[in-house]
Formats: sequence, structure tokens, C-alpha cells
Amino acid sequence: MKKIIFLFLVFSFSIFLSGCTLDQTTKITEVKQYPSGIFKTINNGQIWDSKSFVEKTENRIVSISDSLVYNIDFSPVNNDMVVSTRNNGVYYSKTKGENWKPLFNIGKNVKAFSFGYNNDETFYVGYNNKLYRTDNYGADWKVIYEDPDSTIVNIRADYTRSSNIYIFFADGRVLKTEDGSSFKVIYNFSNRPAAPEKVKHDYTVDKANPLGIRDVYFYEKGTNNFYVITNDGGLYFTGNGGTDFIEIDLTKSKIAGNVSFLTFYPGAVDSFILVTDNGIYKTFNRGEDFEAIDILTNKNKNITALAISPRNANVIYYALGDLIYRTSNGGQTWNTMPSPVTRNISTLKIDPENSNAIYLGSDVNLRMVEDASNKSLFCDLFGILFSQLCKTTN
Repeated sequence: MKKIIFLFLVFSFSIFLSGCTLDQTTKITEVKQYPSGIFKTINNGQIWDSKSFVEKTENRIVSISDSLVYNIDFSPVNNDMVVSTRNNGVYYSKTKGENWKPLFNIGKNVKAFSFGYNNDETFYVGYNNKLYRTDNYGADWKVIYEDPDSTIVNIRADYTRSSNIYIFFADGRVLKTEDGSSFKVIYNFSNRPAAPEKVKHDYTVDKANPLGIRDVYFYEKGTNNFYVITNDGGLYFTGNGGTDFIEIDLTKSKIAGNVSFLTFYPGAVDSFILVTDNGIYKTFNRGEDFEAIDILTNKNKNITALAISPRNANVIYYALGDLIYRTSNGGQTWNTMPSPVTRNISTLKIDPENSNAIYLGSDVNLRMVEDASNKSLFCDLFGILFSQLCKTTN
């Protein structure tokens, strides 16, 4: 009798779970239901148009609508666009997103990218431990540097001097070449002392490199002025191309939360908005003082993207999850904008030539994250009974 009851329970659970998001097939369906890729609006989000078209073949339409977007960027030379993704490599567009062409598909998960010096055919990509260069829109790529020890976090070619190229590694090293090929270490963040325990942030991307580099933010075209965020929450500035760095004391302004990223105000290297997981802060003197900007949402929620109008610094947009918020008065009041996605918005970019044109890139499907959490909980409880169902589907 007990055996019959046991089999009945197993059978019932199987029927109940047949409609749940627990396998790869259902995940693909979810991706189709909740669009990703790139979107554009020219009327504050009242209408969003998908901008993911690649080409139309005899049998199908090719697009990058399934892309999980890292970043969208505009060329300083001619405002061509490039999108880097977690799953489709890198694409470029010479038509403001009306159609895209593949640029780099040697690897699919690509975050580190840079335009070349004064040449619209030259691009650089950092993938794993290698730096690649193309001079013909990706028709051919060559490796110009390979590192034996660490992975590349970010790269930058100097848009004013063709031979200057920087590579930033997860282990904290900054490498530079002044001839386009011979790289040397100019700074190593892992050699600095760790932040004191009382001010150390919890957020660490790479626990193996707590003193390493998380991300880098360059001001406009040159490479003399840039900021580095480290894995232990430090914020550093250099005004001499990385010869030395000044640590910005965030505790002086009582910055709360872990540092996420920063966005420059237009036309000023010393002025930017710093985004943390506990709100956003503005500075106009390179971090000597910060002032909190009131926002519409819970400050304990992670802001995933932020953009400032290149024409009016009081017009600011930020995204939290799949929602977008806009202010036209520097943060005194905010309005919610319509969003075309039910995914995590990973980037917001404003066209430098047309401040009414806003581009959006999305990343992880929020519904899939929720389903994944539900599956994880279920499999923790019933994994032995449903071992086939709970197999890894990543």
C-alpha cells in the first residue's frame, strides 16, 4: 500500500511540473515571449522600436533579438554604433541600429571593446586573456597580445594617438603600449594595501582577486583621464595616463552602499554621477564632495543603467530591473517611462547627435531568473525523486 501511495505522489508531481519552466525548451519559449536585444525611442518611451535586424535571407530573417547586451557605444570618429553581448559576440551598425553586421564572433561572451584611432575600420576586442585587432571591420583578426596569467577586464585605444593602447586585467595590472605592440605594466592595483575593514565594501566580482580591477571609465577621446573601480569597492583617478592614481575617499561624503558604476556629465572630466547599490550621488569636483540625488525607487535596489543627456545635464534616465525613470530637473522630480522589455535593462545610451534618441539594451530575463530560483528550491527539496527533471540545463 505504501509503495502505491509513493508512486501516486511521484506521478502527481510529474503532472504538476509538466507546465513549469524547468528545461531548456521552455527557456527558449520564455526568451521569445519576453524580447531582448536592442530598442530605440525618440519620444521618451511612448514608442519603442526593436533595432536588432541583421539581414533577410531567402528562408528567414536574421537578427540579434536574442542578445544579452553588455554595452552599446558610439564611435568618436563617426558615431557608428557597436554592441557587445554575452552570447552573440560583437556587432556594429553604420545606420544607427537599423541593421547590424557581425564584427567579432571568435568568442560569444565579450565585454572588453574599443574603437580604433581615427579609423572607422579599426577595432580592438579583449577576449579571455587575448587582445585582438582588426583593420577591416572584422574580416580578419590578429592577436596582438596574449597574457599568461589573467583575464582582460577592459581595454582602450587612444582616439588621439594611434599607438597608445591600454589593457586592464582582473588581477589588477594595467598594461600599456606606445608603439602598438610592446606592452609593459605601468601600474598594479594588487600591490596597494587592502581597504580598511571598516570601509571595505562587500561587493566583489572576482573573489580570487579582491584587489583587482572591476571596471574602467575613460573621459571622452583621450586616455590621460580615467577612473578605475576595484573589486573591494575603491574608486581611483589618474590624470596622467596611469602613471599614478589618486584614491577618491568615498567615506568623506558618507557614500552608502557598494560602488556599481559611474556616468560622466557632458563636457567635464571632474563631474559625474556615481551609482551604488544604495542610491546615486553627483560630484562636480572629482569626488572631493558628493551629493545624493533623490530617486523615485527604493535605494536598496540595484540600478542597472544610467544616462545623462549630452544637451542638458538636468535630463537623466536610470533603469532598475525592467523599469525606466526620467527627470528633467536634475532629480527633483521623476517620471516612469514605458519599457519595451520584461528583462533586466543592462544599458541606456543617448545618441550624441540626437539627444531625443535613446537606445536600450537588455540582459537576463527577469521571469527566467524567478523560474530558476523556483526550480532551485524545488530541486533542493525533491532532487532525489526527480533527478532527471533537475539535471543542469545551463
